[in-house]
Amino acid sequence: MTLEVFKMRKKVLRKASLVLTCLGYAVYLNQVAVAGTITDGFEGAALSPIWSASGPGTETLTTSLAHSGIQSLQLSTSLPLGATVQHDFGSDQTGSVSVWVQGQSLCCGTGLGLQIEEDNTSWLAIFQQSGNNNCNSCFAARVYGSPETADYTFNASASAWNLLQLDVGTGGVTFSFDGAFVFTNPSVTKFRLVDLTIWAGFGGTAYFDDFSATTTNASPEPSSWILFGMGLPVVWALRRHRLALFAR
Repeated sequence: MTLEVFKMRKKVLRKASLVLTCLGYAVYLNQVAVAGTITDGFEGAALSPIWSASGPGTETLTTSLAHSGIQSLQLSTSLPLGATVQHDFGSDQTGSVSVWVQGQSLCCGTGLGLQIEEDNTSWLAIFQQSGNNNCNSCFAARVYGSPETADYTFNASASAWNLLQLDVGTGGVTFSFDGAFVFTNPSVTKFRLVDLTIWAGFGGTAYFDDFSATTTNASPEPSSWILFGMGLPVVWALRRHRLALFAR
């Protein structure tokens, strides 16, 4: 092997290493970009633009009650329908969503919930307080089925702030209450929408505070495959050139 060939081989190897490094870094940045955390303490002058609100009930930022800071989100029903604020992640997600709730002022068949959905017509799971049973100290972990069922029910203080949390992954959905596991179901492995909601009844009110979501796209981004598709032919060409040098 001549000195010139040796130098050319080193140059080719450096190029191949650079291409692979850049490709890997680009894919890493792409995956970081589609994973993230959203929080809302409802401390603004108006509802954050991360939410879309629907009624005919009302959505109000109030100082009358708060888990932390000085404000919370107050949702109130308007017979026969409730009120919802919804966040759309834009694609299927895995991860965790949580919110602190206070439902002491629920009444007359009103319920509150932290709900995840596949789309606007298909709910997947809901962690709810009260409802048709008119029991403000009653909580239920429910997963969509046919017919709908209350998969797990328990009692807790109606006057306290309580943390509702849903964790979704390949193993299913897990419900946690005040940081403690209460129920799991394998049928829900991804979601797109999250709702803070109150429904039914007449004149019921609920409070929500310190919302948090930490999620990742449930499937690889198309750009990841594009990056691989663009990079692999370059690496293949460099490898052929390197083998041709070895053959000399």
